[in-house]
Amino acid sequence: MRQRTFPWLQLMERPKDAPMQTVSRLREEHHALAVSIKAKCGGYSDAWFAFRMGVSRSYFCELKRGAKTIPKWFVDPFCALTGTNLLKQYRALQEAMRAVSAKRTFDDEVAALANDLRKAA
Repeated sequence: MRQRTFPWLQLMERPKDAPMQTVSRLREEHHALAVSIKAKCGGYSDAWFAFRMGVSRSYFCELKRGAKTIPKWFVDPFCALTGTNLLKQYRALQEAMRAVSAKRTFDDEVAALANDLRKAA
């Protein structure tokens, strides 16, 4: 996997947290992406975002539609680009809800096993 760099990232202001009322109303992760774009950067095209994120326009559109899973590397730069932590907050809320309900995803399971392996070393 190639290393992604975002030279513009250091020029951006720190993204602001969204109200928890807004975060809790989201139903899907890609909704957080679409709402962030609409609320903060409504005048920019998908091509503009794709270029800054270093992905193709079609891939960005698939992320926005929910046809593809948003990768972890995408979250921090996207939040900086839009000026809102809505996507990051949504992910944190979903993770907390999984922990409370004891439902674990594949990524949760891999993280737990990796943590066990580090402790054993």
